Amino acid sequence: EEADRYLFIWLTFVGASITMRYKAHIAVDLLLRYVSPRWRHLLALVAQGCVLVFLGVVFWASGPVIEITSETRATATDIPISWVYFAAPTGCVLIAIETLRLMARTVRELRAEQCA
Repeated sequence: EEADRYLFIWLTFVGASITMRYKAHIAVDLLLRYVSPRWRHLLALVAQGCVLVFLGVVFWASGPVIEITSETRATATDIPISWVYFAAPTGCVLIAIETLRLMARTVRELRAEQCA
């Protein structure tokens, strides 16, 4: 049961990065329906920038937690609890990579639209 829980935590963070790749996260796009394509791309870039800021905060905040839990071991599996908490910064890096990739694509689409 303990190992299942820890693997599920890791699966959540890795899965979030895969979901980001396919732009499958839940989004409220009501405002985007009523703006021009240019504004749609600009607002997407702002939202993606906010995601990067949030990921940076979580990444930064996970460091002390990992350090504090490095000496604690799980009861049943006897693995360091810090390995479980290491899922957060790992997930942040993976999601940030996908977010940067999406930002690059958004910028290309914005430039292509301006040329057309």
